Amino acid sequence: MTTATPHPNAVAAATRAEALATLARRRAPLHPAQSALLEIAARLDTVAQAFTTEVDVINGITISNSVPGDAWLALHEAETIAEEAPATGFPAEFGQYVTQPVYGHSLDVPDPVNPSSVALAAQEARLIAALVMVHHELADTAADAAYTAAMLDAAFLIRSRLARVAAAARIDNARTCNRR
Repeated sequence: MTTATPHPNAVAAATRAEALATLARRRAPLHPAQSALLEIAARLDTVAQAFTTEVDVINGITISNSVPGDAWLALHEAETIAEEAPATGFPAEFGQYVTQPVYGHSLDVPDPVNPSSVALAAQEARLIAALVMVHHELADTAADAAYTAAMLDAAFLIRSRLARVAAAARIDNARTCNRR
């Protein structure tokens, strides 16, 4: 590692980590999963710092598609905390939102649960379409920090609503009259 200027992809990833840390801290007061949210925020602070301070340079060329080791470890820890504390509202695979500017990968959308109820199916379809639209907006790594934070907040809200629809659909689909 060297003290070179971080690549714009790394800066975008750091911006996303900072936005998610702020989101976690904003949710934390009086939240039942307060300690988990604060732990996630602390890990995301480490991720952001690593992206802006640990720059890979080989033969004078800054590597644009790598995640620093400290960022990778802290992000994995934060995802584990989210998985163990689903009440945080952070999806277990939220790290993809941080690494997307670095790797340029498509952001995952939850698999549809194919509700038997027409109303739930329509709601699921609308939410998935909205999430795809938000993901498209997040693909613009040049967006300013406030816009990126708003899109991340929207993505997590939509994912939370999708989880509620999925839970309702599983119950509805289990009814004997809806079994296929």
